[in-house]
Amino acid sequence: MPNLAIIPDRWPHLKEALRHKREKKMNSFATLATEPLTHGVELYTDRLLIQGSITVPFKRISDMMNLGDYNFITVEDAALGQVGQAAQPRKLGTSLLGARSEVHFAVATSTPTPSTPLSAQLLTDPDLERDRLIQKTPTPCYAITSAFVIHGTCHLVLGITLEKLLELGDTFIPFTDVTIYPAVTPQSSLRHDLVVVNREKLEAIYLA
Repeated sequence: MPNLAIIPDRWPHLKEALRHKREKKMNSFATLATEPLTHGVELYTDRLLIQGSITVPFKRISDMMNLGDYNFITVEDAALGQVGQAAQPRKLGTSLLGARSEVHFAVATSTPTPSTPLSAQLLTDPDLERDRLIQKTPTPCYAITSAFVIHGTCHLVLGITLEKLLELGDTFIPFTDVTIYPAVTPQSSLRHDLVVVNREKLEAIYLA
């Protein structure tokens, strides 16, 4: 059972796998870290809210979620709750394996702060420089899954339509400035600056 538990001798393999994937898909721009980083995360399936941390050699949650070779993601210090319930997720006192394919959207609740200034990072990290130069158009967007209505801003590369983004882009698509309405409690909402949405869970998506 493949999973995203990061063991030091597998970091080179993970980096090489993602580099190979990036060469094949023009919209995949992964930013690799020189060492593993621990990110706080929330993963939402149709019923479950999984909280905890993931340690991976990637700087962005989109890169973590788009590493398609590994379906089961190891969430450390895991807590488990139900979507739409007011009760706090229950601490498990152990790690949890979550199925990436079942995640509707994911949120980074904390991200390690780079110790190197951005100007120095741009000199040593070609991915950051390339991302900075890519022209994107921020566009209000609605995404609807079986469990959530997601309203936010999607960022389309100049000349790429929404259809092409869904056909050629990564599985998890970034949205910014997001409001999310769970189907079980539509009167309540969640607010996040950034989420990545699983396009394979979409029932409908449109530009507002």
